[in-house]
Amino acid sequence: MFEDRLVIRMNATQCRVWDLAPDGGEGLDDLAGATEITDGHALLSLVGTQLEPLMERLCRLDIFAPEVSPPRLFQGSLLDLSCQMVRFGGVGGEEAILIALPRGYGQSAADAILKTGCDLGLDPAGEIRFKEWLQKLHSA
Repeated sequence: MFEDRLVIRMNATQCRVWDLAPDGGEGLDDLAGATEITDGHALLSLVGTQLEPLMERLCRLDIFAPEVSPPRLFQGSLLDLSCQMVRFGGVGGEEAILIALPRGYGQSAADAILKTGCDLGLDPAGEIRFKEWLQKLHSA
């Protein structure tokens, strides 16, 4: 992470930049050569202590493999949707995962994730919950 931006290298010539400023930030307009694709994606966040069993139900990627050190980008299928996921390290016993998926599937994916994780204590919390977790991460 650089300040309040998460920069994820995808290959030798491409990267994804997410503005994660707790106050909403100033956007990414100052990045020369950047292409704004926000309107094409929904960004969901998961925060909690039960993310490993939840993700085992949602995707085939082993994002909690012992040799994988966060933060780490994963590209693959989640609920049969092509997406990008970033697993963050833990703070206070909780971890976080950001999921970028096609915008048109945002609501149905959120509903399916909540249904899949209801027995794990998964509840909707909104953007504020992720921002609070992110502030803890910055303070740690």
